[in-house]
Amino acid sequence: MRFPAARFALAQSALNLLGGVYLPFFPLWLQHNDISPQQTSLILGVGMITRVFVAPVAGLVADALNDRRLVAITIAALSFVLFGALALFGEGNGFWPIFVLTVTAATFHSSLGPIIETQTARGADDYGFHYSRVRAIGSFSFVVANYMAGIAVGAVGVQWIAAMVAALVGVQILCFLPLPQLRRETAHVAGIGLALRRTLTEAGQLVRHRTFLVFIAATGAAQAAHGVYYAMGSLNFERLGYSTGYIGFLWGLGVFAEVLLFLVAPWLTRGVRGTTLIALGVAAGAVRWTAMAFDVDPITAAALQVLHAGSFGLVHLGTMQFLTRAVPLGLAATAQSLFAVAAFGLATGVVTFAAGPLFDAVAGYAYLLSAALSAAGLVLTLALAKIWNGDILFPPTSTHGSSS
Repeated sequence: MRFPAARFALAQSALNLLGGVYLPFFPLWLQHNDISPQQTSLILGVGMITRVFVAPVAGLVADALNDRRLVAITIAALSFVLFGALALFGEGNGFWPIFVLTVTAATFHSSLGPIIETQTARGADDYGFHYSRVRAIGSFSFVVANYMAGIAVGAVGVQWIAAMVAALVGVQILCFLPLPQLRRETAHVAGIGLALRRTLTEAGQLVRHRTFLVFIAATGAAQAAHGVYYAMGSLNFERLGYSTGYIGFLWGLGVFAEVLLFLVAPWLTRGVRGTTLIALGVAAGAVRWTAMAFDVDPITAAALQVLHAGSFGLVHLGTMQFLTRAVPLGLAATAQSLFAVAAFGLATGVVTFAAGPLFDAVAGYAYLLSAALSAAGLVLTLALAKIWNGDILFPPTSTHGSSS
């Protein structure tokens, strides 16, 4: 296999290019179509919660098939059709068409992230590269998308944002094609039915494990704290008088700080436990969100964005360390999907629901909810550190689990 790290980086970049457009600018497209802040939080929140019904199934199928690339390409193709329909038929047609198409597209597309993250983290072990550095390339793509989309939207108008999103999903399909298989993904399984039953048995053991449940609660709180920012951040910056270009700069700055962290992570975090990384990250989040609750000037807002390296970056590195060390390989995509639906689906979805009414009622003070969630995440992470010794939670119970 030639250039495996570059192939994983290409897949990560494709994911983050889309995120760099969708997260900061899609709410502006909704606003352009006369979608209120409450309706925006409803659309985004439902899209996060409905992933609970799709992402775990996608993870289970990917693990059972031992072919995560095939599952990723299939999901990307379906998402391309759905986002394309949104771009063609959503513009100017009112709330319900936009609601149905956005929620459906976001629900299926949300399954991609856990699969690509799983493949990259496990691939780092198989092919001998640093996960954080490949992830940094993906995050840098988010920054590039922030800046370029900010310029493009300023030039052609917000009405083209949905079309940009659909086009980038199409790019993802092409970028997933050269994604390497894991070395142990070539193992033969005796039929999809038997493989699914084996995977379901182990998944049941995982979701009943106390340590895994505390991990889900801690990281769920840590990531849900970003919900107000993801849903209302651009609208709040706009309320403060920031230009579209500067809003894109702020989003990109936060992720650029994340990129720098990922680049130095191989030596900065060497020997540091995952629970310590998560604890430091949620502490940074508590500071960030408390300060953002107040009407900050543009320079202070930029300084606070740098804390994204902690509130997201450190938490992410700690999360990936836990998942790769604590979870059997045969449950890699399943565990990643369960984490994603809990943290970025249920928890963040609930916060996103609350963000619109809160923002309407108290404007920037809505960030105090985020600060409280970070504080709760810190308490839960300290509890996790006491009950997890850094080892695998349980050995695989089947030959599938040890060879996938």
